[in-house]
Amino acid sequence: MIKRKALIKDFAAAYQTECLSYCRDLLELQKRRDEPFVDTQDLRKETLRSSSKRAN
Repeated sequence: MIKRKALIKDFAAAYQTECLSYCRDLLELQKRRDEPFVDTQDLRKETLRSSSKRAN
């Protein structure tokens, strides 16, 4: 009976650790999602358009 309780405690601790790891990963992904995505190619096109308008 004592051995079984110890196994259950070990399992619970491992499960909690894994859950916390997944939560941290999800938070990191959420933070990235909230950050604005900057496409460098779009920025280059805008810069080229702006500079060509100034030249005219």
